Amino acid sequence: MDCVRLTHSMSKKTVENSFFGLQVADSTGTFSPRVEAFLVERCEKRGVSLLEVLLSTLLFAFVIGGAAAVWRFHELSFQKTRNRNSAHHILKQELDRITSYPYVHLEEAERDFTLSVTRYVDAVAVDQQFQVTSTITENSQESMKSIALEVTYTERNETRSIAAETKAFRSQ
Repeated sequence: MDCVRLTHSMSKKTVENSFFGLQVADSTGTFSPRVEAFLVERCEKRGVSLLEVLLSTLLFAFVIGGAAAVWRFHELSFQKTRNRNSAHHILKQELDRITSYPYVHLEEAERDFTLSVTRYVDAVAVDQQFQVTSTITENSQESMKSIALEVTYTERNETRSIAAETKAFRSQ
């Protein structure tokens, strides 16, 4: 079926035979010669115009640019989560180690150290340093000791830290 017959059969299905107030077809659905010549000329043109190419390229660039921005945000979010989870895990391990000491020997558990964690991200070794500081102080009545822990690490040239504090009581 050629273009003129196709557009002619489509125009019969339309409710109105006018286009922006111009008479395109008569009451029987036959196109005016001018409209038919336009449709034939338009159907014989093959390919896409420069404007269509530019618009599709622009749309493609916006989609790819948006996907790249989302990907970068996703990677940074993963890195923050990995470091924060590692710091929490180190803090919990150190707190468990200190609280396993008897009350009278808690001061012996106090220490400062640096822990190096190596992770493999996309088959690339990534080292992260964590500074762990623990402080144990006893109150004036010698009935309670305060245990303070802090884990500090550097993330994107910014120092981050996680701290926890708990109390240990002398049992009667």
